[in-house]
Amino acid sequence: MNMKEFDLENNEKIASGFKIPEGYFDDFESKMMLKLPNTEVKVIPLIAKRKFWFSAIAALFLIAISVGMYLNFLRNELTINEEYLLAFESSITTDEIAEHLTDEDLNKIEESLNLLDPETAQYAQEYLQ
Repeated sequence: MNMKEFDLENNEKIASGFKIPEGYFDDFESKMMLKLPNTEVKVIPLIAKRKFWFSAIAALFLIAISVGMYLNFLRNELTINEEYLLAFESSITTDEIAEHLTDEDLNKIEESLNLLDPETAQYAQEYLQ
């Protein structure tokens, strides 16, 4: 079964159903503008400057407090870990501690103790070779 080709643009039997009077769009814009009210519109800024600065200062204040509390928490945690190690110093050997340290931990300890300054490195190379 073959279907007939259907061409909407070239088929005269189908009408659009819409009719516009002649010259309707020639003066449409001017008629529409006359129908609109001539009132001034009050412009309200979306962001009030004063509110913005108060909000920015409050946000900075909260960030500063949060960072301070976080650093204090880290300092307290380090102190608690040191106290724990000191309390059980007699029962923990250095071998047991070394088993739990990673290379990253050892590097941080070396950096904090300044064991790798140039004079120490030169001394170690001279006397260990």
